[in-house]
Amino acid sequence: MLTDLIQIQRLGEKKRPENEKFRKHLKTHNFAVRRFKQLAAEVEASIDCTLCANCCKVANTPITPRDCERLAKHLGMPLDGLRKQYTTRDEEDGLILKRDPEQGCVFLAGNLCSVYEARPSNCELFRTR
Repeated sequence: MLTDLIQIQRLGEKKRPENEKFRKHLKTHNFAVRRFKQLAAEVEASIDCTLCANCCKVANTPITPRDCERLAKHLGMPLDGLRKQYTTRDEEDGLILKRDPEQGCVFLAGNLCSVYEARPSNCELFRTR
């Protein structure tokens, strides 16, 4: 299975006309959304996120005040300390977790989340969207 995001992007760009044609077909032929979601779930179940962790390496992670509280409690630190040390503001996404351009999310350790039990709701819901 292809997991390199650059290769996936290039392939997507190469197949853009085909993908647009497919989306148009789905819209005009009343393709059952339920069936599509079922297929997506089957593909998703076959993906082991710990093999690449690309999502955590390239995406911003917006966090809510509740996420901050949960992370601060998990890390045993004051809320203000968590915000200063681990978050930043982004024009588009608001409050986000800090990230290193090379390594990704500040809480990514290799390909694993070091705060998995207290991860932000955005991360928890990511695969179910």
